[in-house]
Amino acid sequence: MKASLICDRIPLDRLPITDWTTDLHLLDRRKRADLMGDLATLYPAILHLGGKDAGRGMVGKMGRVCKQWK
Repeated sequence: MKASLICDRIPLDRLPITDWTTDLHLLDRRKRADLMGDLATLYPAILHLGGKDAGRGMVGKMGRVCKQWK
């Protein structure tokens, strides 16, 4: 399932955390480029659920992973 479909259909204030954690496991089967786009699309949901620290953490981890792909 594309991340943009999740964000477009579910209001963030009603996003069930249990469903969210289950759906995240689907993303690990995506191609790298698709996954990076998915994470960018999901950024508002990540901020909503985890706050600014989660957003900063995600961006930092993405940077480290991207350095390994070079």
